[in-house]
Amino acid sequence: MKINSTDNPDTVLPRFVKTDKFVFYEIPGFSQIKNNPASLINACLIKYIVENSSSARIVFIISQDELSAEKGKNLKETCNIVKRLFPNNNLEKSSALILSKSEPRKIKQKFLSFLQSKADQNILEPWVNIGKLFKMSHPEDNKIDTQDKLEILQGISSISPQNINSVTIDFLYNIPQMLIRDLFEQELTSISKCLIDKKLLESIDIKDKKTYFDNQIRDEILSLIEQTPILSIIKPASINIFTNFIAEWNIQIFPNIINPILNQINNDIEQMEIMKKKIEEEKPENVVEKQIIDSEEKQENIIENYIIDYEEKKYVEKNTQDCEKLEENIQIISQTVEIMVNSPEEKMEKNRNEYEERIINERKEIEEENKRKLKELEEKHEMEKKILEEQKDREKQELEAKMEKFRREMEEQKAREREELEEKLKKHKQELEMIKEKEEKEKKDLEETLEKQRIEFEKSKQTVSEENKISVESPTSIIISEKSKKKQFENLANLIKTHANLFEKFPDQLLGRDFLIKSIYYEIFLFLSNDLEGEDRVAEAQLQCKDRNIFIIIQEKKGNLLLNKKFSEYLFVTSNYRLNGDRIVEANKDKNPRSYFDILMTDRGYLIKNKKLNEFLFVSGDYWGGDQVLESKSAIEERSFFEIIEFRSS
Repeated sequence: MKINSTDNPDTVLPRFVKTDKFVFYEIPGFSQIKNNPASLINACLIKYIVENSSSARIVFIISQDELSAEKGKNLKETCNIVKRLFPNNNLEKSSALILSKSEPRKIKQKFLSFLQSKADQNILEPWVNIGKLFKMSHPEDNKIDTQDKLEILQGISSISPQNINSVTIDFLYNIPQMLIRDLFEQELTSISKCLIDKKLLESIDIKDKKTYFDNQIRDEILSLIEQTPILSIIKPASINIFTNFIAEWNIQIFPNIINPILNQINNDIEQMEIMKKKIEEEKPENVVEKQIIDSEEKQENIIENYIIDYEEKKYVEKNTQDCEKLEENIQIISQTVEIMVNSPEEKMEKNRNEYEERIINERKEIEEENKRKLKELEEKHEMEKKILEEQKDREKQELEAKMEKFRREMEEQKAREREELEEKLKKHKQELEMIKEKEEKEKKDLEETLEKQRIEFEKSKQTVSEENKISVESPTSIIISEKSKKKQFENLANLIKTHANLFEKFPDQLLGRDFLIKSIYYEIFLFLSNDLEGEDRVAEAQLQCKDRNIFIIIQEKKGNLLLNKKFSEYLFVTSNYRLNGDRIVEANKDKNPRSYFDILMTDRGYLIKNKKLNEFLFVSGDYWGGDQVLESKSAIEERSFFEIIEFRSS
C-alpha cells in the first residue's frame, strides 16, 4: 500500500490493506485549515474507523529527511495530536515508529546513533526503550529490503493492542453549523431527486403515482438517510444539527421538492379525463343510437297518453248522460248506447292509424337524418383522407428532396475528403522521401565518421607502438605513452558504446561451456565470494582456481548472462552501492536489467560491458575480506581486459 507523503487531507475513503491478522489503514492527514469541510469528514472517518475496531495499534511513519528537518518538529506535532485523539490510552505502549527512506546497510546501533545526532533524543527515546523503532531502507529496483520488511511486520505484531472506545475529534475542525446543515441538505436533496426520478420513470398508472407521492415517498426517503456513507459518518459528530435539520426538512424543504411534482401529476390526470370525454363525444354511432332511443321513448309516451285520454273521455261521456232519458223507450236508449259505444271505437281506430302513420313518418325522418349525417361524415372522412394523402405526398417529396440534398452533400464531402487524403498521402510521400534522403545522408556521414575513427584508432595504435620503442628511462616518453594509452582507451570506449556491432562477439559455439575469467593485468581469476553485501554475494578475484571460479556464459535476447556454476547465481552491477566512486559487481539467483552484458573481442583481450549502465567491468585495487573486488566504470583502462579460458576438469 502506497502511503500519502503530504499533510493534505484526503477526502475519499482511507486506503487500507487486509491481511490474515490485521487491517492496515492509512488514516487521513491532519490539515492546518480547520474550517475546510474536508477536515470534518476526515476527523469523522478517524472516529468511525477506530471506534468500530475491536482493538487498535498505532504505527507512525516518517522519512529520515523529515526527522532530520527542524530536529523532528513534525513528529512532535503528530504525537501531540494523536495523544489528544486518544486521551485515555498509553500511546508509547501501543505504538511503533518506522523511519522510511533511511540509509541502507547501516547496522542498527550505528543507525540509532546517527538518528539521535540528527533529531531531538527525547523524541525517539520512548520507542528505543521498548524496542519499537524500525527502519525501512530506501528501496532498490522498487523492492523493499526483505530483512527490513520482516522486522517491521514482527514489530507490529508485538505491539500491545488497545481497546479505544472513545475518540476526541472536535479540535481537528472548526466548521460553522450552517455549513454542516448545508452538507446534510445537499445529501438529502440528492437522495430525494434520485428516488423521485426513478419513480417517475416507472410504468405504473398515473393515479397510483399520485397516491405514492401523496402518502409514501416521504417515509421511503427518510428510511434511506441512514444508508448514505457521508451521513452515517458525520451524524455522530453533529447529532443535534441533524435532528433540527430533519424537522426543518419535513416542514419547508420537502414540500418545495414534492409540490411541483404533484401539481404536474394532477394536471396530467385532468387533461387525461378531458381527452377521454372528448373522444367519447366524437363517436358518430353514439349519436345515431341516442336518437333512436329517444324516438322509441317518445312513441311509448304518445301511446300511453292516448290510452289515458281515451279512458277519461269514456268515463266523462257516461256520466254526462241525462238520467231523465232513462225513462224513454228502450229503442232510443239502445240507439244512444250503440252510438256511445261505436263512436269511441271508430275514433280510437282513427287515432291508432294516425299514430302509426306518424311513427312511420318520424322513423323515415330519423333514417333520412341519419343517412344525411353518415353521408356528411363519409364526405368529411374522404376529405380528411385526401388531405392526409396530400400531406404524405408533400412530406415524401420533401424527404426525397432532403435525401437527394444529403446524398449530394455526402458525395461532395467524400470528394473533398478524397482530395484531402490524396493531398496528405502526397505530402506524406514527400516526407518519407525526405526522411529517406536524410537517413541516407546520416548513414553516409556515419560511415565517414566511422572511417575517421578507425583511421584515428589505427594512428593511435601506431603512435603507441612507436612510443613503446622509445627508451624506458626517459620520464617524458613515459608520460606521453600513458596519455596516448588513455586517449586510445577513451576512443575505444566511445566506439564500443556507440557501435558495439562493429566488434567481434563471444563465439556462439562456445556458449554453455565452463569457463575461467582471468584478469590480464593482475593475472588473477574472478570468483564468487562468501562476503555478503545485504543479501547478495560480492564478486572478487584471486590467484588460485577453485570451484567458485567457474562461470557459464548464457546468451538471451537481452544480452549475455554470466552464471556462477557453484552457486547458480547471475552476476549483476549494483545500482547504488559503490567503493571509491565505482559500482561493485554482485550475484543473485534472480535476473534483473543489470544482469546482461556484451562480451566483445579486442586485440588486447575481452571487454565485458554492462548493457543497462553502459559500463565496463574491471578488477579494482579495493579489497573485501582479503580479495580484490570486481567493479565497473564508464571508462576503459588496462585492468578492463580479460582472458576467457575454457575449464576442463582433470
